[in-house]
Amino acid sequence: MVDYSADGLRAGLGLGQAAPVAETNSEPNELERRLIEAVVRGALLDLAGSDPVDDDAMQSWDTSREIRSWVLRDIVRGRLVTEPDPRGLRLRGARITGQLDLENVTRDLNLALFDCFLPDGLVLQDARLFKVDFSGCRIGQPLHSTDGPIAADRFTARVMWLDRAVITADSPTGAVRLLNAHLGLLECNGAKLSNTAGPALHADGLQVDQAVYLRDGFTATGAGELGAVRLLNAHLGRLDCDGARLSNTTGPALAADGLQVDQAVFLRDGFTASDAGERGAVRLLNAHLGRLECNGAKLSNTTGPALAADGLQVDQAVFLRDGFTASGAGERGAVRLLNAHLGLLECDGAKLSNTAGPALHADGLQVDQAVFLRDGFTATAASKRGAVRLLNAQLGRLDFNGARLINTDGLALLADSLRVDRGVFMRDGFTASGAGKLGAIRLLNAHLGQLDCRGAKLSNTAGLPCTLTACASTKGCSSATGSERLERATAR
Repeated sequence: MVDYSADGLRAGLGLGQAAPVAETNSEPNELERRLIEAVVRGALLDLAGSDPVDDDAMQSWDTSREIRSWVLRDIVRGRLVTEPDPRGLRLRGARITGQLDLENVTRDLNLALFDCFLPDGLVLQDARLFKVDFSGCRIGQPLHSTDGPIAADRFTARVMWLDRAVITADSPTGAVRLLNAHLGLLECNGAKLSNTAGPALHADGLQVDQAVYLRDGFTATGAGELGAVRLLNAHLGRLDCDGARLSNTTGPALAADGLQVDQAVFLRDGFTASDAGERGAVRLLNAHLGRLECNGAKLSNTTGPALAADGLQVDQAVFLRDGFTASGAGERGAVRLLNAHLGLLECDGAKLSNTAGPALHADGLQVDQAVFLRDGFTATAASKRGAVRLLNAQLGRLDFNGARLINTDGLALLADSLRVDRGVFMRDGFTASGAGKLGAIRLLNAHLGQLDCRGAKLSNTAGLPCTLTACASTKGCSSATGSERLERATAR
């Protein structure tokens, strides 16, 4: 039998010799002693068994499920267990009373709390642990505190799991805060994070060597200009948000300016981001990514851009296809790629719309290979600045085959000084409908390898359909109304 008296814990079950007691006047109770013995043996202490572990069940848990937070802290610190089994501390179905404060704790230990209830949150600031797992936990905010449920600035661990966790806050600092943390892997699959006063996930400067997974039903609901999910200047190996739902009523859904991802960012398979703010639903300003895939994503913003990615650099390709939709509002554009530099841009079948500005605003865009806006791609706008803007863009190839560009208040395509090394293709049912004296398509001072408009239909309700100058050889443009104007057309 192990002695848990105030004189210290004996070495009987591998506990070591006379370990110091915790910094309280209390002793571990019977349940807490069971946990200590489980840590020594490497066993899981499961208090839930087959019982429900949902919100209602956790709220009803009584003292028979309670573990005091100071006991967990002193186990992790090595004060109650000096020689834990390599499997570490594993506890399921417990109610943790008091805030679990592990600030500045350094220990090469696995900490796993499965399906536990932590109503007063936890602190991991400046801590260094081996692996931490809070899968299925319900984590709340400390009473009478503005601190969020998880405060983990500068936290270091090989792996952090928050799969299926439910974390709620009313905190300006974030529901989950990982500022300048360094992790090997972060998994939040199926987690539900919400904050009525700030970010759901606040992780500026986060460094993750392998990957961040926010997928499989992950939801983040935030409030304010900081964003629902915030990853400014983070450096990740990979970011996977397939199927995630991010929302913010007063700011960005995903704010990731300056984000660096070595491999790829996946926002696919039902990913949705919605907000009401001028800064953009998804922000990737000056980010540097290996690849960006948004196939099937739905981005919406009632007062600004759906995707704001000025200065974005992508080494390989950007895919906005297979049902991708972006709905924005305002003169900044629904999808913004000003001065971005991409290897390839493919938007086949995408649908971009803006009620008061450009659908695609990409002045100064540089694409090494090709831009594909084909196969049902539609850009719908009501803007004097154009539905699709490509002023001073430099592209390897531009393919509009089968696309539809519509602007009820200006040009369908505005691409003055566009430079395309190979060809511009507007064939196979391409249509452009504009309104105004400037034309449906304008390519003033453009420099193109080839312009092929065979089968295209251009129309303008109040002027010329097409204005071209300094253009390459042209083939087969036909206008539904008015006459086509070619000024100083020259072959390359």
